[in-house]
Amino acid sequence: MLPATLIAAIATNKLVLNLKNLWRNYSRLTLGQTLILFLSLLLLIIGVSKAFYHMNPVNNFNAYVKQREEIVELIHSGQLKGEKQSSAADYNRGIKINLPEKFKNLSQQGQVSAIANGGVLEVIFDHSTIGFFGDGVNYLIYRSDSDEQKSAFFLAQKFHFTHLEKLKDRWFFLANSY
Repeated sequence: MLPATLIAAIATNKLVLNLKNLWRNYSRLTLGQTLILFLSLLLLIIGVSKAFYHMNPVNNFNAYVKQREEIVELIHSGQLKGEKQSSAADYNRGIKINLPEKFKNLSQQGQVSAIANGGVLEVIFDHSTIGFFGDGVNYLIYRSDSDEQKSAFFLAQKFHFTHLEKLKDRWFFLANSY
């Protein structure tokens, strides 16, 4: 965050100085150089703002909801399968499923967890955030019966998280407390 902000501030400062020089001494600075600098700054601002927009899990969810729903449908129909977790650390996290290449960016490490219990399917997408130390993780959770109070993942992990928020019918956002 800081390097991108610093680069944008330096480029803005350079642009302002170049515009002042352009008006004072046109022969030393061409209009083309200023235009190139302005366009570069504009593209930098667009890139940084898009990155910050997608860091917010709710914005990221809204941007890719159709792709996530497609993954849930593939899991529900049995076209995507994974391996059951057996370690104590992964207790109650169900099955880890590797996503197809075109969906790898929708969850950390290109994997989701799926829990099927009593006819209810729960699919958990990890969403990384940039916390104070750059290590935050939040979760986007699909639950087929829309009952956030019975979410197996939430119940198993609730002491680590601040809140569970409903994003859409059957979709929830679980925020960590870091």
